[in-house]
Amino acid sequence: MLIADAERALELNDKQYPEFLTRLRALQETRRANLLQRAKLMAELQRLSNPRNGNPDEATLKERLMALQELESRNAAELRRSYNAIDEILTVRQRARFRVLEEQLERRKLELRMRARQNRLQQRRPPR
Repeated sequence: MLIADAERALELNDKQYPEFLTRLRALQETRRANLLQRAKLMAELQRLSNPRNGNPDEATLKERLMALQELESRNAAELRRSYNAIDEILTVRQRARFRVLEEQLERRKLELRMRARQNRLQQRRPPR
């Protein structure tokens, strides 16, 4: 979806298209890997800080929180590099269009999630 929408919105030329695809896939992979790493660390923090598991080891919690902070800094730098790589092959107008497109797609994704959630809630309600 993103690739087809980007191709239309950005009006990529024949030279830009293959390089854009390669760099866009790298951006998506960076995002995916970062999300997985963060989710794993957050699950660990949740487990460690859960009151049902007794008193957590403060040193371990502190170390995991520092790891989270380092991960977030590293992820921000990796995303910045990925965006810079994409920006190298796009014109200023195309860069702006790409950022707008990403925002639009994110909004659509959130709307779809909200609709799905509403549908699930409606299906759970007993009939009147």
